[in-house]
Amino acid sequence: MPNSTGSQDFPQIKLARIGRDGTFARPALVLNGSVLFPGVITVTPVDTAESREAVETAKLKRETLVVLPQDEEAETDRPALPMIAVEASVLRLLRLPDGTLNALVQGRRRVEVVAYAQEEPYLRVKAQPVDEDQEPTQETKAMMQAVINL
Repeated sequence: MPNSTGSQDFPQIKLARIGRDGTFARPALVLNGSVLFPGVITVTPVDTAESREAVETAKLKRETLVVLPQDEEAETDRPALPMIAVEASVLRLLRLPDGTLNALVQGRRRVEVVAYAQEEPYLRVKAQPVDEDQEPTQETKAMMQAVINL
């Protein structure tokens, strides 16, 4: 619903609370052939029953979910662990007339997925936030400069 300035209001969904072991568990959405970054809002298709259940659960409970990238050429439907993913908020669910479901999601922060916590009825993962406040190493600075010089 538009607010008084004409822009769209989205629900405020809090980041997952970190447990004593430094991790949190959330539903997971596996993206085939694409990647979500923190701060980015995008529409993504929800094309499996498992993904639909995960996204709808996160939306209903007003909690974040973890978005995992999946290589289209991978031999399994589960990404290898550990891996870097993104904790994201489901802003809207968009049901199309043909029955397909798309989710408007916003990347919130990078996380490292350390375990699969549940496989049925939908994938649920254990993850821990990635500390990004580190100073780049000399090697990282050199790679950054190499990319700039391309």
